[in-house]
Amino acid sequence: MILFWPNTPHLLLKIRTFIIIFKMRNLLIVGSSGFLGSYFVKKFRNKYNLFAVINKSKLIQSKVTKLKLNILNHKQIYSFVKDNNIDLIINFAGLTSVEKCQVNRDKAYTSHVIIPNKLKSIAKFLNIGFVHISTDHLFDGKYKGKYSEKSKTKPLNIYAKTKLLGENKIKNYKKSLIIRTNFFGKSLTKKKTFADKILANLKKEKKIYLWNDVYFTPIYIENLVDIIEYLIRNKAKGIYNVSSNEKISKYDFGIKLSKNFKLKTNNILKNKFDKNIFVSRPKNMSLDNSKLVNKYKILKKKLSINFQVKKFKKSYNEKKKFYWSIFFNVIKVFRKN
Repeated sequence: MILFWPNTPHLLLKIRTFIIIFKMRNLLIVGSSGFLGSYFVKKFRNKYNLFAVINKSKLIQSKVTKLKLNILNHKQIYSFVKDNNIDLIINFAGLTSVEKCQVNRDKAYTSHVIIPNKLKSIAKFLNIGFVHISTDHLFDGKYKGKYSEKSKTKPLNIYAKTKLLGENKIKNYKKSLIIRTNFFGKSLTKKKTFADKILANLKKEKKIYLWNDVYFTPIYIENLVDIIEYLIRNKAKGIYNVSSNEKISKYDFGIKLSKNFKLKTNNILKNKFDKNIFVSRPKNMSLDNSKLVNKYKILKKKLSINFQVKKFKKSYNEKKKFYWSIFFNVIKVFRKN
């Protein structure tokens, strides 16, 4: 924030005035080309000066400073953050596959513990904010209700164990914000999301099996990035569950998607989670968002599961129309030439 006090008094009021000019904040985004990071970058590239660390994936957003930095190189990251007056570090990076984490334990530990801890240490030394994205997999799933930020954790697999270790490295820093969540939406890359796979199968009228004994509280990804930015603006600190208001099974979630997109629900078949086939995970991952909505009441209406799915459908259709318009415009150009 820069303050200017004019030397000349106002002709009418004859009092000293000042003009406040807000400078755009500088944000370092780690994991910017991933599912969640790419949405955040796309949404807020005009509101902030975004410095996006990219890996092998391509980040196609304009108005973003793209960086090839070694996140494991503490000195390199520290120098960049200091030299470029970074105000906040956001860590979207992580190894999200439960199965891959189970067989790549060192990689999971590096992604979920070492890297977040290095970023937090830099933020702490420079006294700037640090935002970290966590998970809803931190519990054993035996509780029938929804888990709060104070609920006892009991991770069942390497993914959850390393994510919890990462949280523990971060949570004591006074300027840290940890967001526990589970989100859905349309991928901006070729890699398909859970919702993408459901819709793709239903559109082809293929049978799809979904667990009816695994529960979660998913939030639509565009809502999630809005809330993350809202929490940043309101200087939120500590751990927050950012989730939908209601718990729902994976099967019922698929049915809800199908009905909203006017697809046949009879192609969705019930299935039970089989621990002999899949890596062990909690059957109930539902998060209680009471802390969030009690402090920021304006958010509650936007967190109902019906609101999430309807917004997803609306956005999905808008993107489809946008891409078709680009296609037809290209055809017109070729015809003219």
